[in-house]
Amino acid sequence: MLVSNTSATLNWNTNENSSAVVYYGTSYPSLTEGANVTIGGSSTLAHTDLRSSHSAVLSALNSNTMYYYVLYVRDGQGNESVSWPATFRTN
Repeated sequence: MLVSNTSATLNWNTNENSSAVVYYGTSYPSLTEGANVTIGGSSTLAHTDLRSSHSAVLSALNSNTMYYYVLYVRDGQGNESVSWPATFRTN
């Protein structure tokens, strides 16, 4: 992960080709699981094509601020996975 005053770049891999979205915010994420996964907070679409190597840039962040994020991936069969919430702090 590369973090600056106002941005963060996240890179990760999955064991299957998947599309990916990053959900993030300054408060602990709200996760609800049902027929689909619902995640509160801001989001950025990493990509819609299916791949195993992922990268996303979060921009316009506040400096010296703690952010929470989760990674949401969906494979070609519609199986969804959400990472455990993680954190980073901008400079």
